[in-house]
Amino acid sequence: MAGPNVIQSEEHIFKMCRQIKQVTDSVGIKLVFKSSFDKANRTSAKSFRGPGIDEGLKVLHSGFKEFIIGEFPKI
Repeated sequence: MAGPNVIQSEEHIFKMCRQIKQVTDSVGIKLVFKSSFDKANRTSAKSFRGPGIDEGLKVLHSGFKEFIIGEFPKI
C-alpha cells in the first residue's frame, strides 16, 4: 500500500500514481494506492486537510481509471 498522505491535487495524484506504479511494476508486485481526502488529525487547525470527500473521490477515481491500479477502496 502506497500513496501520499493527503490528496493535494489531481496533478499530484497522477504524478504519484505514475511513479509508484513504475516501481511496483518493475518488482512485480500489485499496487494498492492510498491517499486521504480529509486528514483531520493535523497538529494545527489551520493546516490543509485535503479537498474533501466529493472532490477527493473524483480525483482518486480518475487516478485509478488512468493507471488501473489495485482495487478502488470500499468506503
